[in-house]
Amino acid sequence: MNTNSGAIGHLCIDVDCFLKEKINKNLPFRGVLLAPRKRVANEALSDLWANSPGLVRVQNIVLCFLLDYLRTYKETAFDCSKYCAIDGQPAEVFAVNREYKSDDPIIVWEAGMQKRAKSLFKSVFPSVDEMRIAVLHSRDSTYDQVKQNANLHTQNYRNSDVSSFSEILNFLRQQKYSIIRIGEYEKADAGEDNQYLTISGVNKEDNDLLNIYVASICRVFLGSASGASNLAAIWNRPVFLTNILPYAFLRPHYRRSMAIPKLLSRNKKILGIKEIFDKNYHWYREDRLYGESGLEIAMNSPSDCVEDFKEFFKGYVEGDEQIQRSLEESDQQQRYASLCPNDSYDRNAQSLIPRQFFNKYNLL
Repeated sequence: MNTNSGAIGHLCIDVDCFLKEKINKNLPFRGVLLAPRKRVANEALSDLWANSPGLVRVQNIVLCFLLDYLRTYKETAFDCSKYCAIDGQPAEVFAVNREYKSDDPIIVWEAGMQKRAKSLFKSVFPSVDEMRIAVLHSRDSTYDQVKQNANLHTQNYRNSDVSSFSEILNFLRQQKYSIIRIGEYEKADAGEDNQYLTISGVNKEDNDLLNIYVASICRVFLGSASGASNLAAIWNRPVFLTNILPYAFLRPHYRRSMAIPKLLSRNKKILGIKEIFDKNYHWYREDRLYGESGLEIAMNSPSDCVEDFKEFFKGYVEGDEQIQRSLEESDQQQRYASLCPNDSYDRNAQSLIPRQFFNKYNLL
């Protein structure tokens, strides 16, 4: 499998899709996952995948180096990039998940590992009710800076401002939820006004485990333009995203998901969805492209997000089926789907656009 081992963590849809497709198509082989020890982003996730009967995990660094060459040959390679990593065409992840008949996630906890995770959670968050957790991941450039990723110089358009979530977090706290923020980010604002908790005082191994555990049990995952929300998507948890760009990725997950895009404008005029698609702005993946086209990018304000979130919360966290139907069959949803171009990543997605946000800025 040509999954990037250094990104096994946020990049977990590859393996999730492969295991589901193995069932969907009755593939007669197992996938070989190269996950060299101490070189994957999240060791706990690697350990969970290792329990799957559809995979063989290889951790020995030398053996991974040798086997890596087999990924270049058609006879021995399985291309996972078709699921979600090829620009300019719809992702196959949505078809794979429609064909997967079970509502249960494909990933499962090994009993001993789950017990350790639960015990660790209780030691770090002794007063938190596991049944009322929201997980937050708001992307900035901290991780890119630490790792010296090229994204630091090319993909700042993906950054989010944690203050965009402030009214959502206040709403959740009123509902007696605890919010746990995960990921690498500027620590100066960590837990500002006690809006959220953080994972601290643990080593990397325990941090990896807690990241997976809270994503698997949360009632809702709050995210931004980052792969972190995949940690919740593979467990079929509801996902609500803000500050999304590019527009090709506005609906990146399964049906229990909603995302609010950043606004694009030129000369202070907000661009509508049709113009964004017609001019191919929906696939802009570098900061310079927005600048060269004279596009201004606006972060979501807290008031932009909260009303759509309340609707999403009532439908998909509290399980109001009437609200679910209303969102899935809304005029805005149907209109967006009809405008979505054939080359867009989310062309076949079933997840939701925020109808109140779209109405507020007349995007359709």
